[in-house]
This record gives sequence, C-alpha cells and structure tokens, in this order.
Amino acid sequence: MKRIGVITIQKCDNFGADLQAYALGAELRSLGYDAENIDYLFYKNPRHKGSRAEKPVLPISIRNKIKEFLFPIVERIKGIQNSSNRRLCSDRQKRFDEWFKAMVNGYKDIV
Repeated sequence: MKRIGVITIQKCDNFGADLQAYALGAELRSLGYDAENIDYLFYKNPRHKGSRAEKPVLPISIRNKIKEFLFPIVERIKGIQNSSNRRLCSDRQKRFDEWFKAMVNGYKDIV
C-alpha cells in the first residue's frame, strides 16, 4: 500500500481547513492509499519553534511588524469584551477538537 503525507495548516481555528484535510484524507484512504495528515506549524502558530533559516525573503515593513505584534493583543481585548460568548465558543472548540482527534488519521505536527 502506498503512503501519502498531506502537509497542511490545521488546528488554526478554521473549521473549513480542518474539514478539508479530513475529507482529502478520507478520499485518499477510500482509493486505497495510507494517507497521513501533517500539520505545518507556520510562524504565527503559538507552538511554532522558529529558526534563523526562516527569515523572510522580502523585508517586512515596520508597519506590518507592529500589526503582527498588536493583533493578538487586540484580539484578546475583544475576547474579554465578548466574555458571554466565550463559554459557548470554548464548548464548540472542545467538541470539534474531540471530533478532530477521533476522525483525522495519523495527525502529526511539523515545524
């Protein structure tokens, strides 16, 4: 049986990306392949461990660096303001995480 590794960005609060990875893996398995989903941890992922070799090809402007730094802070502040929805969202995220672990075959992280 041939093995296929599907490298994609998963677990990034985008259910569509996760569902697409699941559907592709399921289709490849139905065609007789041993499919494995590999999660590429890109630089914005909190679990990403960067290295010197990952420097961008083009220089990033100071304006964009400030945006990347401030965006998570602004999102946290917005989350505090919407605390009534937080429990509902965390329950939804928990149920999806349980489904993802059960359904996505061979899930692995790579950096």
